[in-house]
Amino acid sequence: KMQLLQDKRIVVMGLLSADSIAWAIGQRAQAEGAKVIYTIQNERYLKTILLRSFRKQGLNVDDYKIYGCDVEIEEDIQLLFKKTDKIDGVVYSIAYAARECLEGSLWDASREQILKSLNISAVGLAYVARAAQERLQKKQLNRRFDF
Repeated sequence: KMQLLQDKRIVVMGLLSADSIAWAIGQRAQAEGAKVIYTIQNERYLKTILLRSFRKQGLNVDDYKIYGCDVEIEEDIQLLFKKTDKIDGVVYSIAYAARECLEGSLWDASREQILKSLNISAVGLAYVARAAQERLQKKQLNRRFDF
């Protein structure tokens, strides 16, 4: 049986734990034959939150390609795609909301916190897509934005 993503290289961004949407997407892609590269915001999260979560599930972080990439830092994005070589797709499973945006009413949050939330959750996708273009096997982007 041919697998849908056989031998495709997919970058799945936004891994935080074994319970995250990014993990579920990456695992499904692997089940369909993909070679998955995950990103997590930074090494600190990898060595604390992710490590603890994986251990609870009997998983080892060293068994997976996981790179740090903070989408608020342009150099992180550029470095990520220098490490990936050619890829066939990117999943942007990154969302952020400051505590002030989640508690109470949105209009009670500061402009700074709302803008930071939008910068990470939405604007970061544009910067990732731009950087990924040079690494995509087929020089085209399937542009789909879901919120």
